[in-house]
Amino acid sequence: MTVPQGRLATKSAVLRGYTNVDAHAWPTGIVDASYRDDTASPSPHWAMVISCPTVPALNGSSSALLNLRGESQGGHGQLNKYERIGIPVSQSRFVKRDTDFAMCTMVYRGPFTTSSYLKPWAQYHVAAGFEQLLLYVEENDTSWVEDALDDLILKGHVTVVPFYFGSISERKDFIMQGAMENHCLYQARGMAKWMAHIDVDEYLDFMIPNVNMRNYPLPKPKSRDVALVVRSSFWGTMPFEEHRVDAPYPCHINAVSECIYRVGRRSKVIMRPEYIKALFPHYVIKRPGYAEVHPEALTELRLNHFKRCDTLGEGCFGTNQSNMDVGRKTFHKKLQTDETDWKTRCSDMLAIGAAVRSYYHSSLALVLVRFFLID
Repeated sequence: MTVPQGRLATKSAVLRGYTNVDAHAWPTGIVDASYRDDTASPSPHWAMVISCPTVPALNGSSSALLNLRGESQGGHGQLNKYERIGIPVSQSRFVKRDTDFAMCTMVYRGPFTTSSYLKPWAQYHVAAGFEQLLLYVEENDTSWVEDALDDLILKGHVTVVPFYFGSISERKDFIMQGAMENHCLYQARGMAKWMAHIDVDEYLDFMIPNVNMRNYPLPKPKSRDVALVVRSSFWGTMPFEEHRVDAPYPCHINAVSECIYRVGRRSKVIMRPEYIKALFPHYVIKRPGYAEVHPEALTELRLNHFKRCDTLGEGCFGTNQSNMDVGRKTFHKKLQTDETDWKTRCSDMLAIGAAVRSYYHSSLALVLVRFFLID
């Protein structure tokens, strides 16, 4: 690691390293050697987390750089080498200290990440009790996210994290998702009591009346349970004549797949960061001796996935999936009308979230009025 005063260390010993690149060692390999997400083949989520010694002499310098070199044994005895020079290092943290509930996600610019999608997602989860949403933006320009969520950013509810890696990011296929999630995990250690990770087309649905993240029956601080694995279902719309856009997006989307994915398959996790060794898109690796709980998806807590749904509720992956003839009853994924009143829960959350935005704008207007009166 180097700083302007000179090189502080020729070599930094690696304290921990986790990767899911080497698929050949899964599932028998130990996490230090390999772990991969098996929901796609080949897995696109490649990541390694490395912890190296703290350098006290940084003194808050934002210009310290880390040089990283790595080697791995490939097939047929081939030695693969990786080198990256000049990685910026800073002592500052993105996650705010003493945060009870934080949430991380990653976006790149596309038709489903416009303000029409970002605003309700952020409003909903702030209203649900998440104090800080960290949006990792895999674009060279982050202004479009800042414009969409300006008030929530100024109130400290949303933090934009630039996460652009040149030609890799330009491929727009979420290769950096694993790196983002593990970066957020380690950023949250010592800062947030609980951390969640989901995508911006996913909504955590608290189904117990008058319950949200603030008063959900979480495991007690001394419990060995350190992660809640939330099961997922795709959503869509019933035939057009039955569907009306009579609530804000995505509250009006009225049908859920009869398929609730098993734990670890498209799940997302709410976790205590200190007890998690590595985070992958649909599961976590916990420290030895610690456990996880699985909320009941029909009555307690579930993940509503509005994949490819436009704001009218058209184009949903869940709708298209329900029309697939898979030929085996076990794998039928038909849509069924939601009978749990998602529309009301969602609309109430968005009303609270909109009130947060309105309060900011009214406060700003009052400040401007006072300024002009004084002037």
